[in-house]
Amino acid sequence: DQLVQISRKKPNDVTYWRQLAVCYQSLGNADELAKADAKIVELDKKDIESRERHAKYLVEHKETDRAFDLYKELAILTPNKPDVFRNLYEIAMSKGNKRDAILYLKNFLMLDSSSAESHKALAEMLYEQKDMDGALEAYRKALRADPNIKGIYRHFVDIVIDAGDGDWLCLI
Repeated sequence: DQLVQISRKKPNDVTYWRQLAVCYQSLGNADELAKADAKIVELDKKDIESRERHAKYLVEHKETDRAFDLYKELAILTPNKPDVFRNLYEIAMSKGNKRDAILYLKNFLMLDSSSAESHKALAEMLYEQKDMDGALEAYRKALRADPNIKGIYRHFVDIVIDAGDGDWLCLI
């Protein structure tokens, strides 16, 4: 209660908002924590923790436009965190923005190339866009990451046959 009163008297003092956020988090009060995080994000342009937490909260509450903006800020603040790009990819896909989704998924895969499903998703998007070289490379990476991945061979075989790349047929 005292921190709430102090934060009302000093609404631009990020220290009190951070302390409030800690209290709300320990109490499990997600809605009040989100309000505190929003204020921290407003006051501190480089705060990472509150941005991450608030972006997740916004996604959970179907406020993807605001979450998308926060994840774009996080991509600048934390360019080596693959999850940020994964989240940007997922939001872009949910909005039907495949061009941006491809870019974000490529960034994610540059940071974490272990996900066969992500390589497959990239390959399928590139295939739809008629980027057969890009799709073939992504399919190959998906197979390297998980030779047992399901649902990959139909388009993969089409590309390989069209390209005349018989070396990869032995994987089928």
